Amino acid sequence: MPTQKSIVPRYYPRLSSVVSEQDIPDILGFIKTGVVNLLNKIHYKDLQYSKSAKGDAAFYSLSIVSNRLDIEVPGTEIFLILNPDLTLGGDSHISAFPITVEYEWKILGYLRQFSELILLMP
Repeated sequence: MPTQKSIVPRYYPRLSSVVSEQDIPDILGFIKTGVVNLLNKIHYKDLQYSKSAKGDAAFYSLSIVSNRLDIEVPGTEIFLILNPDLTLGGDSHISAFPITVEYEWKILGYLRQFSELILLMP
């Protein structure tokens, strides 16, 4: 008699572990609490990032994870799945939405150097 493997749900970390409350600008203070609560409810996988030494350029890539989003074609028991996780060893119980953010703002390198000069001045 063959044994059945039990399906163990995978752990996906919360987005709030990447973006903390201190990372949210104070200008968004009126919605800061709501944003923090939202980040606690959003999960991710496959995080990759790199930052330049000066802090003037960065690259972030991750996939936002949700329970599988599907729509049944009426009367057919066929489901259309929105963004299924098709990666190698993917989880068939989730939908994954890839996000990539990249920036290069040379001025940030100069501002950082400027701030360090001011701190060194007597």
